[in-house]
Amino acid sequence: MRSWIKAEAGRPGRRPPTSRYRRGMKRVLAGSQAGRVYGQRAQVETTHSMMKRNLGDALRTHRAENRCLEQLWRVITHNVMIW
Repeated sequence: MRSWIKAEAGRPGRRPPTSRYRRGMKRVLAGSQAGRVYGQRAQVETTHSMMKRNLGDALRTHRAENRCLEQLWRVITHNVMIW
């Protein structure tokens, strides 16, 4: 599994990350288009928070197909509300 956590999180320093995995994340995300994906995380979390506050945080249906439909309707309703 690939991690999308920026290796620069925390206090900035001059030395490269000491951990093998953090060095790998820095190498993968540095200057690539993949680093841009992480930058939209705050927008996604804000949208999820808005939907949970305005439309509730629990689904009412039990079947998987109906949960997908209910989620779709919540997204459509959210888009209409902010439009």
